[in-house]
Amino acid sequence: QNSSLGGWRGVRLGEAKNPGPGRALRRDSYNPRLLVLNTGGSPGAWRLLSEDFLDADLVALQEANFSDREWNGFALSCKRKGFVGYYQQGPVSKDRWSTNRFRGGVCWLVRRNVQHLIGDRFSHHGTQGLALWVSGLCIINVYVPPGHESVAMEAWNEFWEAHRLRHKQWAVVGEDRKSTRLN
Repeated sequence: QNSSLGGWRGVRLGEAKNPGPGRALRRDSYNPRLLVLNTGGSPGAWRLLSEDFLDADLVALQEANFSDREWNGFALSCKRKGFVGYYQQGPVSKDRWSTNRFRGGVCWLVRRNVQHLIGDRFSHHGTQGLALWVSGLCIINVYVPPGHESVAMEAWNEFWEAHRLRHKQWAVVGEDRKSTRLN
């Protein structure tokens, strides 16, 4: 299934239970490769790093679940491989041993030679989003956990109005576990 938005071509690559679906977006003049993936936790992100992000230029990860310390180490490792990283942490809860458990979390990893600008971010009742501007296109990386669809719509509406996206080119990538609206 192919689609087009502002000179970008999207090609649906397929669907998997975990990791989530991947996508490739191409710009006529530059052809950056976009990888969108639910890592199922920080170990999945580290495995993807060891695979050099499958040669993608833009990487949108959902459900990364990094603690602050883990993110700092991961971002440094990404930097060594030529990527700049941005992270929006999800909610933190405590388990029965009072250990912090991180839920959700989205991140962008962008190859250094790709001109970009990080946009706004949000974390609202378990739903996270992080915007990236590339070639005049706002790409919003979103994670919506099961049962949070109405919260996600509320957060999206606020984001939409705050950034006046009605007059801009934009795309949403990520995962909504209950439906395929955002997949």
